[in-house]
Amino acid sequence: RMIFESPGEDVCAAPDNMAVSPRGGLILCEDSDKAEQRMHGLTTSGESLRLLPTRSSVAWYEARGVVIVLDEY
Repeated sequence: RMIFESPGEDVCAAPDNMAVSPRGGLILCEDSDKAEQRMHGLTTSGESLRLLPTRSSVAWYEARGVVIVLDEY
């Protein structure tokens, strides 16, 4: 079942790094041609949350939890 589909790049542009949060949501990291990349949260009910702007970001899950690396403004 699909819980979220971005209606366009202004909402979420080409997320390529994703990690599952401890509560079951997703952390999405954009990878687009825009100067400002963004990091988003996606709840299990499909609510999209813009977390912060970055130059680049990556997120992944490992045994000790979610790891987030940011190059922030």
